Amino acid sequence: MTAKELHLSLQKSKETGELLAVTYTDDEHRIVEVLWKKPPAKTLTDEEIKELSEEHLDMDWQTGVIDFARAILKKAQEK
Repeated sequence: MTAKELHLSLQKSKETGELLAVTYTDDEHRIVEVLWKKPPAKTLTDEEIKELSEEHLDMDWQTGVIDFARAILKKAQEK
């Protein structure tokens, strides 16, 4: 019986976006280590959204909506 040649590769999971270190032979693949995980989505609480809307929606409606959207994105990035 001959020894199987073992290889190492990096693969990105299609489902999770994780970067995986994988060992493999011709007939077997095994995840060795998860090298990187996609960070969880950033969310805002209802209270945070309410506070931002009070700060930004009291001005001209169109400008207020744009400012409000920017404020939400900025707040989410801070988390």
